[in-house]
Amino acid sequence: MAAVIAVLGGLLGASPAAATDTVPEPSGGSAESIGTVAQPGTLTITVALGNVDLGDAVVDPTNEHLTTSAADLKPITVTDTRAGNPGYNVTGRTGDFASPADARINGANLGWRPRILTQETVQALVAGVSVAPAENPLPAGTPSRDGLATARALASAPQGGGIGTAVITASLLLHAPTSASDGDQTTLTITVI
Repeated sequence: MAAVIAVLGGLLGASPAAATDTVPEPSGGSAESIGTVAQPGTLTITVALGNVDLGDAVVDPTNEHLTTSAADLKPITVTDTRAGNPGYNVTGRTGDFASPADARINGANLGWRPRILTQETVQALVAGVSVAPAENPLPAGTPSRDGLATARALASAPQGGGIGTAVITASLLLHAPTSASDGDQTTLTITVI
């Protein structure tokens, strides 16, 4: 059994900020008002093209489920040029895996270990915490708060620590039921806010 993940990205923007200052009136003169509008800038996410191949799954030592070796997400680049340096959060979540044979794997059975590949010296990004796959593979469609079935933090930048460009990724690990078939696929949605 091999599994493939496609990654989608999403983003939100910002609005301009105005700044006005008044130059003090010199003695015997008049005051002049000086103003500017700080351009809003943007918060963008770029995901490298291509699917993530989790490789062949093998039966784990307990013979209870299939597991894959860790495979990395394609690099995800986040660029923040917004005025005010408000910071941001990057999250990811997945749905159930499906195959051409209609076999399914619950998205809760996928976990990750996020990490920051690069960031500028003025940035203060922090990788999200590792999220383990569901301990026992869950049937598809079973509601769960395990694994990546729920939105999880990939990385975050605090207020004052996001301006610039950072590249992030995560190692993925899948636990699948032994009934899983070859070619299961899902989409991992990455969002930056």
